[in-house]
Amino acid sequence: MKTVIFSDTHLSPKFCHKKFDYLKSVVDDADKVVIAGDFWDGFVTSFDDFISSKWQWLFPALLEKEAVYLYGNHDRPEWCDERVSLFSVENGMDTAIKANSQSYHIAHGHTVFTSFEDKYPILNRKAPLRLGSKIDAAHKSLFGKRFLKEGSAINQPMSSWVHKNLLEDQILVAGHSHYPEVNLVNRFVNSGFIGFGFGNYAVIDGGGPRVVKERY
Repeated sequence: MKTVIFSDTHLSPKFCHKKFDYLKSVVDDADKVVIAGDFWDGFVTSFDDFISSKWQWLFPALLEKEAVYLYGNHDRPEWCDERVSLFSVENGMDTAIKANSQSYHIAHGHTVFTSFEDKYPILNRKAPLRLGSKIDAAHKSLFGKRFLKEGSAINQPMSSWVHKNLLEDQILVAGHSHYPEVNLVNRFVNSGFIGFGFGNYAVIDGGGPRVVKERY
């Protein structure tokens, strides 16, 4: 049983065939899929526009894998509606799976890390957040390789959150920071992000948890 967990694709009506082909191949190769938040980007588009975009070509493959959709800070539940059923059979803020006697708690991660809009509530409006998303996109396109670095201090909040909130036999799997990492000592996995030619996602199967880091 191969479960794939991907997050932070930040899809918008701006369609990329290369990214679509990569996502489709990742989904097709899985037995089960969990979309761990920031699937689409509500700071730069509307749910209506996302649903009617060419990204809908991915929806049948996701339904075939009975995808679970978890909300993130860029695709908040109040920005979605019942049409999430077009690409998922279950949705919520978190989910749990068990594989090889190991329990996994899966969420987007914006409740683990402090998001920009939570840190600066006065800026929690779509206009500045849209600008922030564009700056973030430019940063990734120029400095994407730095997001592949293991052991980044950026992921340290995951460790403290795990020890405060999870049982000793649970491992946290989340995204949000965009830094892919497997840290079994501190019981967390960060699924990274998919974009700008960088493909990161978490895999849970008979070999235990791992993160794929590749180019597409």
